[in-house]
Amino acid sequence: MSSFKRKISFCVCTSVIILYGCAPSLYKIIGDAENANNGFKYILLSDRYTNRAGVILDLINESNWAGFDRELRYISDVKVKNFLTAIRLLKENKAAEAHSLLARLNEEEFDCQVKVLKVDCLSNLKVDSVDFRNKYQEAFDCTTDPTVKIISKIHYRFHQYGR
Repeated sequence: MSSFKRKISFCVCTSVIILYGCAPSLYKIIGDAENANNGFKYILLSDRYTNRAGVILDLINESNWAGFDRELRYISDVKVKNFLTAIRLLKENKAAEAHSLLARLNEEEFDCQVKVLKVDCLSNLKVDSVDFRNKYQEAFDCTTDPTVKIISKIHYRFHQYGR
């Protein structure tokens, strides 16, 4: 094979790797139900969780991890830090690490979103011994927040149908 053909092959492989590494996350953080429509796996970040919710929401959606880390330093509640860090890990497709952090939290916390996200982690890890329909239904039944009910339905639909 000539050196010209080898260079072309190398360039094509490099491009594929770069594109794969830049795949966008399916997770999107929202502040209210009005923004929950199809196309993303939503997570509600409410002012009830932290008074910096609006700023952190934007930083996570923009994948601005330097800004996120700066904001995290100002949060004293360890549970909130673990929840936010787990969201970041899910956006970065690190389901095992996210599940490990979420396991430290009570499943009913954050309007039962801990339960939803733990099931997401198991789905992303392709754990086949889990009744996903039942687990997402448990999260739906657990919460009283109508936005989180919508979110749990959307997450189940992603698991079941890939969208």
